Amino acid sequence: MYRESSSEFDDYSTYRCPKCTRSFSSLRNLRDHIDIVHLYKPTRDTDDEAFVFASPVPDGLSRSRARQSSGRDDALLRDKLEIERQLRLAKELELRHKILHRHSRSEDELKALNDEIVHAKQRQYEMCKIIHDAKQEIDQLRMTAEKISADQQTVIDRYVMWSSEW
Repeated sequence: MYRESSSEFDDYSTYRCPKCTRSFSSLRNLRDHIDIVHLYKPTRDTDDEAFVFASPVPDGLSRSRARQSSGRDDALLRDKLEIERQLRLAKELELRHKILHRHSRSEDELKALNDEIVHAKQRQYEMCKIIHDAKQEIDQLRMTAEKISADQQTVIDRYVMWSSEW
């Protein structure tokens, strides 16, 4: 008659019974469960003095008309409406908590990701600075080597000229 929720993804869209721990995928299923399991109360039948279960919805009335009807089920219907109101408020509160938890977790994840990006940019800047300093050092060494090579070539040329004059 009613289907109990079984999927882990139904946690975001389930309706929990306020009187027991069962959860249902739709409000209609929860109402049926409450009607069948929790709201049948024994009343005394005046004709045969036997106990019978009184239905929360009188025979011949639809569920919506039963809410509007007056009679022996008024207290039961008021209780049912109160349970539905409490159920709706509990569901809204549960969703708010899930959203806030998810939102705070995502803010923490964004902060951690932002910190990681900042550290990566700092490391990249430091590496670029080290590479730039290394290139400058290499250029200075090359210029020094060329200067030494030019000085040695000058000395060799002078020596060759001097030895040829002898």
